[in-house]
Amino acid sequence: MSDPGGLENLVKDISPELWPQIYPKRIIPPLGYHNPKTFSAIAGYREVMARDFLKSHEDGKEVNEGDLYLAKQCHSIMDILIAHEFPTYFLDPTFCVSVSETAAPDFSFREINWPLRAFVLQLPKSFSNEFFGVEVHSLAVCRSDEDFMIWYSFPFRNGYGNEIRRENLDATFDEFVRAVPAEDRDTLDHMKILGPHFVVNLLAILNARPNFIGPAETLQRPARGVPGEKKHRDALWNPRFIGSGYQPPTDGLEGTHRSPREHWRRGHFRRQRIGPGRMEFSIIWIEPTLVNGDVEVLNVDN
Repeated sequence: MSDPGGLENLVKDISPELWPQIYPKRIIPPLGYHNPKTFSAIAGYREVMARDFLKSHEDGKEVNEGDLYLAKQCHSIMDILIAHEFPTYFLDPTFCVSVSETAAPDFSFREINWPLRAFVLQLPKSFSNEFFGVEVHSLAVCRSDEDFMIWYSFPFRNGYGNEIRRENLDATFDEFVRAVPAEDRDTLDHMKILGPHFVVNLLAILNARPNFIGPAETLQRPARGVPGEKKHRDALWNPRFIGSGYQPPTDGLEGTHRSPREHWRRGHFRRQRIGPGRMEFSIIWIEPTLVNGDVEVLNVDN
């Protein structure tokens, strides 16, 4: 099925109690973003299919092992998102570019603290096409007890997911990439590299700069009810942003060594030892710098 409205109706018909759980708030999408309702429709459809598949397995029917693994993965992600009431954040376009223009951290996945255990990231259309090479409008990122999982939502598709499993949590990002089969790097499976790169960078940045996480959604219009009838779920909420209004450092080089073209000087992370005996460390983000570029033009382009 390719129509989000059709998927929404299908979810409501098959599992009426599921829809309010996966779409608990009507959030107004800013210009340049997809409606969060589209992700909920796709995710709900996948969850309905996963539940049906898992029930068939429990009933003793023979199922494909690969499909069983995907069904379990989808169901685990949905359980975590529902438990956290589908926390939805819109990523600022310029902030997204700076996240992608930062080298992946050289410390292990396990050393990154999670500011949130689950979130649905709404990506700006302009950025997702440029970075991923395909239009990825949402990333659902969850931390389970054993590993963390990333689920990609493509418009009008069923989705795609991968995970960094428990046995890889002590690896650095570079070590993780080297374990990805070479043939997967030239297909859609290149998302196995690009997705974790973006998500791990984002988590590390939010460790260093938790203030980038915007305040909770604000109610724009309360739900209206009709006396004697069930209250309508028509309340409207303003979006919640990460990195809202972010401006990267700039450098307009001068003199004989001036580079004539606009480019990015890559950002990176470093660790600073802190605490008694300097046994702990904090993450410091050295931001990427826009060289010979105009931030205002960058903002307009995004």
